[in-house]
Amino acid sequence: MSERADLDGSEPVAPRTVEAEDPVISRFDPMLRSLLAFGLVEADGDDGTAQWRLVPAVQRRLQSLVSPAPPADKLIYFGHRCGSCGEHAPTRISSGTFLCDACRTTPVEELIARRQPRPA
Repeated sequence: MSERADLDGSEPVAPRTVEAEDPVISRFDPMLRSLLAFGLVEADGDDGTAQWRLVPAVQRRLQSLVSPAPPADKLIYFGHRCGSCGEHAPTRISSGTFLCDACRTTPVEELIARRQPRPA
């Protein structure tokens, strides 16, 4: 039986084989190795029955990723033209159209009047 050094270089550990009973679990091996290699998990305890947990920084990051997204009308988009006045400015989506703040606060009747062609 060959031996290899533990990740932190301490005492050698004998390699173990994974049971073939759950091949789905073995698909996560590359990800689990990455978690270990980047120091994103740590063991609770030094004995052979250690439980693994994410380091606090990773737990905070996960919490920020799963927090709900802001409502669509609160998101600000850059790089879009206003669908009403055509101005290149920060916009928000309102009724499926990108609108600048000036057009969002303008009454609907006035916006409709702007779009209609003026008599010659």
